[in-house]
Amino acid sequence: MLVLGLIGVFSASSYRSLQETGYESATTYIVRQVVFAFIGTVVGLVTYRFKPDYFRKPKFRSGLLLVMTVLLLVVRFLMPAINGAKGWIILGPISIQPVEFLKPVMILLWADYLDRHRLAILNKGFFKTVKANLVLPLALFFWLGLVLTFPDTGGVLLLGLILGGMTLASGISSKYTLRTLGLGALAYVLVIGFLNLFDFSGSGDVNYRIQRFISFTDPFKVAKSSGLQLVNSFYALAMGGLLGQGPGNSIQKTGYLPEAHTDFIMAIIGEEYGFIGLFVILALYFYLTFYIFYRAKKIQNNFYQLVMIGVGFYFLSQAIVNLGGITGLIPITGVTFPFISYGGSSIMTTGIMVGLALAIDYRNRRMMLAQQLS
Repeated sequence: MLVLGLIGVFSASSYRSLQETGYESATTYIVRQVVFAFIGTVVGLVTYRFKPDYFRKPKFRSGLLLVMTVLLLVVRFLMPAINGAKGWIILGPISIQPVEFLKPVMILLWADYLDRHRLAILNKGFFKTVKANLVLPLALFFWLGLVLTFPDTGGVLLLGLILGGMTLASGISSKYTLRTLGLGALAYVLVIGFLNLFDFSGSGDVNYRIQRFISFTDPFKVAKSSGLQLVNSFYALAMGGLLGQGPGNSIQKTGYLPEAHTDFIMAIIGEEYGFIGLFVILALYFYLTFYIFYRAKKIQNNFYQLVMIGVGFYFLSQAIVNLGGITGLIPITGVTFPFISYGGSSIMTTGIMVGLALAIDYRNRRMMLAQQLS
């Protein structure tokens, strides 16, 4: 998957690289992505070496809460808006997207929370247990609120899907889970409606989300402004047909589709390799995703199982939201496609997720083998 992603990034970013370097180099972005891929692989291997229970230590949990809160506050109040939204900590030539790292952090913290309070949730109910143990839920809501004001509705949507999926799979009453998800969805819509009235991002563009919504409902009506990306994504997929235009032959990447190498890379792959090319990539990707869920069913340790399920929902949610955006099924959210899209923070987060899944699966296999031998 990573190799396929590198091939896709090289093709999708080559024209932009040529423009930015005065037609001297087509490899600016692919060189960076190769470095990101190497770092992501190292991060994944380091994560794999850690025993997952280490992340449950009180000092480590407190450290994660503090670090993520500081990073999100820095983004919210100290960083400039880019393309109408905040989300990046810019350190010279390096930019870091804390929301990406928030995903594995929230998976670990929420899995630990559900496991530690499992009996109380089963006996007293979900809401009563949460009321009695408010520190982490309040921290999570505070983080989500900050992310919404960037604005990054896609990030909040993904985090909500991951946490909701983990809660639903934790064994608590589906009544409580569905009620929580319903209230969360209602709050999500109401808060977005409220935020649309004000410019919390500091970008000066109060209509940022409204324009995105209009471009979703009728992209061809605003094809020269906010609907530009979605319309050209449609063109890319339509021109690809069954077999595609051929490697490197995309037209939409030549200035028509601004984020060809990031959010819309799957549209470029569809244009160059057609439906068949997309099908191969998606088949591999969803095989990996559902294999993670399959392995999760065999895990006996409740905390391990919840983390593995969270990782599975991460991969599933990212793909659904990204593909929904480029095909116009849902509003564009700026969500990347794991393994495939350009971006250091994204690929490092993917490395962490794979490392967590491998670490848990390895230790579960050892536990099962020890039980068989005893």
